[in-house]
Amino acid sequence: ETEPSGATVVSSDNHEWGVTPLTLSGLKPSTWQFVLRHEGYEPVRATLEIAGNQTRTFRTNLVSTTYVGAIKSARDYLAAENYPEAYEAAVAALRAQPNDEVANSLKRRAVGLNHLREARDLGKQGDYMGGIKKLQLVVDEMPDNEEAKQLLTSYTERRGKLEAEQARREAEARETQNRSTQIANIQGWLEEWSGRAVDNARSFAR
Repeated sequence: ETEPSGATVVSSDNHEWGVTPLTLSGLKPSTWQFVLRHEGYEPVRATLEIAGNQTRTFRTNLVSTTYVGAIKSARDYLAAENYPEAYEAAVAALRAQPNDEVANSLKRRAVGLNHLREARDLGKQGDYMGGIKKLQLVVDEMPDNEEAKQLLTSYTERRGKLEAEQARREAEARETQNRSTQIANIQGWLEEWSGRAVDNARSFAR
């Protein structure tokens, strides 16, 4: 039996026995080799040991050729660090075989590694906040990725230092502004006092 059904059963002597589901009777005791072929699916080889007065059952799930090709492409793209194409190939595999764990794993890896690359670039630009957001997405997709965890720790520390430095500079700027205001107030008071003193001196001279 095969899932889906309708696979042609061919023995090693190229004799076609029919299509699945199929019951073969009258097989001589021996080792029989068959190939199961179905359009759109990978061929499957089956070996059955037939003994006298025994019934053997063989069941298998056929794998879509589209799925196999897409999985291979996804792995090749990942190896070449072409993560967007790897993602698209994994999605194609899932369309051919929904909920497949291998395809889902490849898709998560493609997404995670793409975010990781973007996080590295943001870190080089000094955008640690942006990098942290990307790294959090990496950890969501790839919880065991050590590089992402290390970068997340590093970026968080660097961001903290930058924020502390910025706070220090802002405090210095406020202090400078306050001093400038105080000096301006004193100068204004001195000018006002000087003006009054001159006026008083003139009045006294009269």
